[in-house]
Amino acid sequence: MMQAEIDPEDRSKTSDELYLRPGRSEDISALEQIYREIYGEMYPYLPTLETVCPSKGHFLVALIGKEIVGCAAAYEQTNPFLVEWGRLVVSERFRGRGIAKKFGHVRRRLLAQGSMNMAHSECVCYGKASQRLLSGVGFTHWGIEPLKHPGLKPDVLGTQPETVAMSLLWDDGKFGGLGTRSVFVPEDWVDGLQLLAPTDIFEQARQVRAGFCVSSSQAQYYHPRTDTSTGIEGSTLVDVDVNHVSALSVIAQLRAEDFRLCAFMPGVVDREGGIASDRVRLYRSSPGTYIDWSLIQLEPQVHSFCEWMRA
Repeated sequence: MMQAEIDPEDRSKTSDELYLRPGRSEDISALEQIYREIYGEMYPYLPTLETVCPSKGHFLVALIGKEIVGCAAAYEQTNPFLVEWGRLVVSERFRGRGIAKKFGHVRRRLLAQGSMNMAHSECVCYGKASQRLLSGVGFTHWGIEPLKHPGLKPDVLGTQPETVAMSLLWDDGKFGGLGTRSVFVPEDWVDGLQLLAPTDIFEQARQVRAGFCVSSSQAQYYHPRTDTSTGIEGSTLVDVDVNHVSALSVIAQLRAEDFRLCAFMPGVVDREGGIASDRVRLYRSSPGTYIDWSLIQLEPQVHSFCEWMRA
């Protein structure tokens, strides 16, 4: 049975032995080939020196013998409490050997040794494997980001941009609730959000009440990504802090601009004060974009929420 270890040294390996080590600049070419093998020739997020050799966090490469067979990363963001978990890819020829699971458990162990409060990840939805892998190491799925990434998996998706699940992992392995925080969301969202939350924490939204306020609500926009080969544009995304009553008016304005709820992000810790806040994410697809839901596969945890979205 293959054993994996973090091994920064160059030493001879047997042909069937799996080991992990930090990424190096000379790995980039081999990793590019694996990404294109999995996601297509026009994959827009190929590895760079900055992503393979990050100044903060971890980028791990898997080798069997001397052949690079996959990679994964856990980047520390400018927010010292938040880690971005991603870049996972394993060559088709080496699937089924537990490599992706090993990446998950090793990254979880490395993060536990640091000071992170939570990790977030976006896993692809053209299949369920990535969602299951994240669930296996403690992540929970809190919605989706519809039609976010154009140009991925054209053999499966055609021209439809890839949809990803919004997944979160807390340092203690579970969501601990809102504490003293209040959440202010439209009443017609409560039933949908309760499909994601492990408790009835949104029941309070039916009666707006005073509570702990992090700040006045603001909308933070994320510019849509465009596939340079086709000109197809992904969705526009926007986050709103919902711990203040002003969130209701901000959300009403966004809904008037055709934005729709797609995810909830509870317990995101402020980068400076270490104060947790709660956010909703809304999306607006590019003009003329139609979602073929048959191309979006979801684990049960988030499937029921998406059925509510479609209703």
